[in-house]
Amino acid sequence: MIRRFLAGLMIGFLVVGNVTGRALGGDPAPLVKGTQPNQFNLVGLTPDSLTIEGGEVRLSGKPLGYFATRTSYRDFTLTFEYRFDRPADLKSDADFRGNSGLLLFLNGPPRVWPDCVQVQLDQADPGAIFALGGSTIESQSNPIAQKAAVKPVGEWNKVKVISRGGTVVAILNGVEVARGEKATPAQGPIAWQSEGKPVRFRQIQIQTEP
Repeated sequence: MIRRFLAGLMIGFLVVGNVTGRALGGDPAPLVKGTQPNQFNLVGLTPDSLTIEGGEVRLSGKPLGYFATRTSYRDFTLTFEYRFDRPADLKSDADFRGNSGLLLFLNGPPRVWPDCVQVQLDQADPGAIFALGGSTIESQSNPIAQKAAVKPVGEWNKVKVISRGGTVVAILNGVEVARGEKATPAQGPIAWQSEGKPVRFRQIQIQTEP
């Protein structure tokens, strides 16, 4: 029974993947330009809790908050890499409590945390999709794919998120790990969380409709 459930789940992922996999026009564009934090909207963060160097955004983890694009997006393909700093005394990745997230379609007043759709970057549940606040989305994750795809703490993970008309697909290190449909709202700024532990982001690029 379990095998049939997992097989059906994977087939569903592949079938819907064909629908959202169409290419967008234009070339991917970097979202990090220069070293000034004020190129983003900082919510809950202070300028000294975020540094940018060589296109890499580093968050200290405290205070809690996020940095957000000043532009609103709907249909796009977003790629970036992230990693947590590995504590020197960490013996097992299962004990790591590092957390972060990608926030999509931000709406309403800026606050910690906003109405949005989140793609989880927690080490224990990477790529899971869910709604925060007044936003909604119907989603499912593949725990087996998540566990197989995520890299050890301290290594870079590559994320690809595809958004098309309210459907959101999360791909971690080349493996589709989660999918959400009927997102409401399905347009808004994009943000990355600072949620307690040092985390880094690099090679942040977006490809949109021309």
